[in-house]
Amino acid sequence: MNEGTDPTGANSAEGDTFRRMFEDNNAVMLLFDVESSRILDANPAAAAYYGYPRELIRSLSVFDIVARPSASFREDMDRILAHEMTQKFTSTHRLASGEVRDVEVHPTPLTIDGRPVMFSIISDASEEIRAKRALAESEARLRAVIDSLPFDIWLCDANGRYIIQNSVSVARWGNHAGQNPGEAGFSEEITRLFLDNNLRALSGEIVTGEVSYLLDGERRDYYNVLAPLRLSDQKGPIDGIVGVNVDITDRIRAEASLLISLEEKEVLLREVHHRVKNNLQVVSSLLRLQTQGITDEPARQVFLDAEQRVRAMATVHDQLYRSTNLAAIDFGAYLSVMTPQLIRSLGTHKTELSLDVVSILLNVDIAIPCGLILNELVTNVLKHAFRRHEAVQHDLVGLENGPMDKAGRITVSLRRVGPGTVELAVQDDGLGFPKDADIRRMSSMGMTLVTALTRQIAGTVSLERPTVTDPDGMERREGSRIVVQFPA
Repeated sequence: MNEGTDPTGANSAEGDTFRRMFEDNNAVMLLFDVESSRILDANPAAAAYYGYPRELIRSLSVFDIVARPSASFREDMDRILAHEMTQKFTSTHRLASGEVRDVEVHPTPLTIDGRPVMFSIISDASEEIRAKRALAESEARLRAVIDSLPFDIWLCDANGRYIIQNSVSVARWGNHAGQNPGEAGFSEEITRLFLDNNLRALSGEIVTGEVSYLLDGERRDYYNVLAPLRLSDQKGPIDGIVGVNVDITDRIRAEASLLISLEEKEVLLREVHHRVKNNLQVVSSLLRLQTQGITDEPARQVFLDAEQRVRAMATVHDQLYRSTNLAAIDFGAYLSVMTPQLIRSLGTHKTELSLDVVSILLNVDIAIPCGLILNELVTNVLKHAFRRHEAVQHDLVGLENGPMDKAGRITVSLRRVGPGTVELAVQDDGLGFPKDADIRRMSSMGMTLVTALTRQIAGTVSLERPTVTDPDGMERREGSRIVVQFPA
C-alpha cells in the first residue's frame, strides 16, 4: 500500500496489520478515491486477477475497470459512504485482456488523510451469475412451454400446496399459490375429489381417469392425470405432485352426437338389408311358383336355378340383418346355413355333408359373389357328380342328369391359407370331371358364373382330382375338388 494511505491515519501497529492483510491476502482488493475515482492501490491478488502490472493499476481510474458503470455510480458511492445502501453489489469488470467478468463487490468506506476512500474486496461471480442466468432462462422457457399448452398444468409440494400453475389453470381455477385444495375455496365436490387425488399421488400412485366438474354453473368433462414428483432419485422420497387436466367436454359431446347418428344409420341400414332380403325372397317365390306351370324339364330347371341363385343372395342379406356387424358377415356361419339348405331344396337326401369351416368375416361386396359361387359349385355336384355311368355324357358342366347311382359325400371347407388370402373349396367323391376338363373354358351357365364371379373378387379358381387308396393298396382318382382363393 502506498505511503500516506494508511487507513488509520498513522504508521501505527494497527496500520501495519492492515497493510500485511492487504498485501498477503489472496482476495482481490482495491482502494480508490471516491471523489476522483482514481485507484490508489491494488494488492498483488488484484494485479494477478486483472492482468495489469501493479504500478499500472495505480494509474488507472475505477472507470477503466468497471465495464458498464451505472449512471448513478457516484450517487451509489455516496450512499455507501453514508451507510444508506447495502454494502454488497454485483458489477462487471474488464480485465487487461478485454474479457469482461461478473464480480461481486464488498465495499467498505474509509477515511484516509481526511479524504473519503473506498476499500473493496472483489470476488469473481461469473460462474455463479451465469448459472443463475441459465436457471432463470430455463425457468422462463419452462413457463413459456406450460403456458402455451391449452390445458391445466400445476405443481404441488409434498404438503399438497400449489407452487406452480400455468396460465390456463389460473384462468380456470384462480391463482392458489401456497394453498391446498381445502383452502382454495373450491366447491365441496371439487375439493373432495382434489384432496383424494392428491393423497393418492403423494402415496406414489399415478392417478388417471375421466372426471366431471360443475364449474361456474356448467358441468364439463376432463381427463385428469396426477403423478408423484421426485426431484432427485426416482426411488427416493416424493417431493410433490405434477398434475394435468385436459378439457374433453367437446370431444365427449361430439362422440355422443356421433353415436346417436351411428345408431340411427345402423337402424336404417338394417332395415335396408331386411327389405332387400324380403324383396329377393319374393322374387325367389315367384320363380318357384312359375316352375309349377312349366312341363318342359330343361326350361323348368332354368327357373329353379335362377330361384336358387336369388335365394343365395337373400341369405347373405338375411345374415347381415341379424348380425351386429352390418358391413360384414361370418361366412363360415353362412356356409353352415346355406349348404344344408341347398341339399334339402334339391331333394338329394342321400347326400352326406361335411363342413370344415372357420369363422371369417367378409364384407358384402365379397360375401355375395362367394355365396353365388358356393351355390353353383354345390348345385353342380348335386346334379352331376353322383349319376350312373351309363347316363354320362361329357357335357362342359360335368355329367348329364340322371338318376342317383349312390349316396355321395360333399365336403365344403373355408380357411385362411396365408396372410390376407381365403380359400373356399367344394369337394365330392363322385364321378369327377372329364380328364381334359378346364373350368375356365366351360361354357355352361353355372361354371361361367363361377369363373366370372371369381374374377370379380380378384381370385383364382382351380380344379383338383383327389386320389384315394383302395383296400388292396391301389390308388385311384375319386371325385373332384374345386378351389377358389381370393384376397380378404
